[in-house]
Amino acid sequence: ILSNMYGPGDHFEEKRSHALGALIMKMVKARIESKDEVIVWGSGSPVREWMYVDDGAESLIRGLNIPKSLDPINIGVGKGISIKDLAYLIKSATNYQGKLVFDKTKPDGTPQKLLDVSKLKNMGWSSKINLQKGLRDTFENFKEELASGKLRIE
Repeated sequence: ILSNMYGPGDHFEEKRSHALGALIMKMVKARIESKDEVIVWGSGSPVREWMYVDDGAESLIRGLNIPKSLDPINIGVGKGISIKDLAYLIKSATNYQGKLVFDKTKPDGTPQKLLDVSKLKNMGWSSKINLQKGLRDTFENFKEELASGKLRIE
């Protein structure tokens, strides 16, 4: 069972993306349009776990060599970040200078979505790419796709 994934090739469209991709798109769009603020849905308090796509792919490849079992194995980083803290990390990564406004009239969803990755760690594997580096790489890919015309600002 994989946690939320992100990275190159992700969806950034508001209707198809997870919070991470949608926030990148919103902040880049706000920068381009010189907007003073970006609206973030909910209170910002829900906690989500994010794993970089390369780590997820590596875990699946390694999983081909483990004994078959009916018991699921959670694949993730084993820790989460609040949507509020994630939004501020994305603000920094995208160099957005405006204000973040948390719209508490929008739903927060489940308060916490984290995986117990103890089985995975007992097998000697853990994710290698931290969120800060993964966000930088994801944003670089976003800019490349935008420049090539593969991606459009909605």
